Amino acid sequence: PADGLLAGLLAANALARGTFRSLAGQRLPGVVAPVPMPDLGTGADGPAARLARRVCLIGPEPGGVVLLSDVTSSPLSAWRQGGASRLMAALLRAARRIGEQQAFAPNGLSLWTGVRRDFEALLDAFREAGALGGDRREDAFQVRCGRDTTSQSDLDNGRVRVEVTVLPANAIERI
Repeated sequence: PADGLLAGLLAANALARGTFRSLAGQRLPGVVAPVPMPDLGTGADGPAARLARRVCLIGPEPGGVVLLSDVTSSPLSAWRQGGASRLMAALLRAARRIGEQQAFAPNGLSLWTGVRRDFEALLDAFREAGALGGDRREDAFQVRCGRDTTSQSDLDNGRVRVEVTVLPANAIERI
């Protein structure tokens, strides 16, 4: 089944190249032909192109059967690209771990500095792996954590707020 094939491709891609890398254009050895065969049409407004913007599509290419598109069904264009969506999921999992490590620390300047440092180290690692775009670190991501992101109400309720902005390597816009 196509969903099993896609799950296997995603797992192999995550291990070999990183979860944030797109699978679009990946050859599918052993796949003879998709059934049903998509109506490929021509041009950016053809039936296959319209469908490929919303679902992962498998189809024939001159070199064999390939994954024509690697997308999610998200209505938000920034989250639609499969690689960018998987990158954000990985970042959210890592952010939870950072938060869990700091859960009982006193809220204040020391915590904010530590959280900001942890997030910057995490994002530097993603940038070095090629997950984030931009020529400079400042182009790839920004992390804000401090009095400007944490209100008095947050302090009173034991919350700390971190604002993270990233530029995924294959994104259309900043998330």
